[in-house]
Amino acid sequence: MVHANRHNPMLPYLGRLVEVKDLATEIKLFRVELLNGGREAFANYRPGQFAFVSAFGVGEAPFGIASTPHRTPMLEFAVNRLGAVTTGLHELGAGDVVGVRRPMGNAFPMEAFKGKNLIVLGGAYAYLFPIDWPEPFGLTMAESLATGTPVVAWRSGSVPEVVVDGVTGFVRDDMDGMVRAVEEVAGVDRAACRAHAERFFSGEAMADGYEAVYAAVLQSGGFPALLPARERALVRFVGGERPEASRGKQSA
Repeated sequence: MVHANRHNPMLPYLGRLVEVKDLATEIKLFRVELLNGGREAFANYRPGQFAFVSAFGVGEAPFGIASTPHRTPMLEFAVNRLGAVTTGLHELGAGDVVGVRRPMGNAFPMEAFKGKNLIVLGGAYAYLFPIDWPEPFGLTMAESLATGTPVVAWRSGSVPEVVVDGVTGFVRDDMDGMVRAVEEVAGVDRAACRAHAERFFSGEAMADGYEAVYAAVLQSGGFPALLPARERALVRFVGGERPEASRGKQSA
């Protein structure tokens, strides 16, 4: 079978699911250990390529490879449940077997990227972030805002501290609210999203925020509970003072 796989790209290799982990609502990360020659076939895959993953008895679909061969010998795929194949995959668990067809597609020209500044352009209508656990920061939200992409997210964890409701996106409490918010995204100023990211999440802003927190902690004797309200907010949100915090009363 290994010999057949090497000469027939239509035949999948077998892969054992080592780990299936929830990333967000309806999104799971699959870590796959390749069997019957698959590891050799995927030994030199490159960033930007994809593979077809099969849920046996249901079908197969293409997924971008989320891992790199230098970081782990296993393949990783992030799968959003949308249709029959992705639902079939979501019903599997550690120890189950899937099919994986060898890497396909053009890879990113990594050698050409070396020594150059890369510009990432965002053209998405909106970034949907239906997170259902208390994410302490949520880097992808800041990254989306940096590309001028509004964020529509559930009110959970750090979301209200990263997204300014009605200015850089919308913070909602349920799926129906998110659906309605998507219809309002056209009214969000994308330049304001970029400006907000530069003000609070740039390298300079983050470094200044950390310095302010450290200085405030030292001045207070190292006990955050004794800090003024503004500095306590900085401990929670290192990137800088949010507009809401500036309107609050200062208290010792």
